[in-house]
Amino acid sequence: MGPEEGLAVHYWAKQIIKKYHLERINNPLERCKVLLDLTLGGRVPYFRASIVGDKLITESKCVLIRKPFPNWCDKFCENYANALVKAACDKLRAKRIEKGEICRFEITLEKH
Repeated sequence: MGPEEGLAVHYWAKQIIKKYHLERINNPLERCKVLLDLTLGGRVPYFRASIVGDKLITESKCVLIRKPFPNWCDKFCENYANALVKAACDKLRAKRIEKGEICRFEITLEKH
């Protein structure tokens, strides 16, 4: 995913935040969880997000992309995830922690 696509994802996510007034949610992880539920929940075959301590853990099954476009998973998925979560808070970072039939991401708030 190039810079243009990242900007498009970020812009799209910002519009959802604005439409649903998610900026009112003070906790960045909670805001991100609601954003991800709105954007991915019901759109991918399986999606779940839960806050565990100071992390947001997501699980998803992305059979639509993985099968026809296997390069997407390795080259672009983490970039897409970061473009999406940064719309909720610029200090959030997404990191894939497990890849397989179910992929897991850990979203954390940078502390500097």
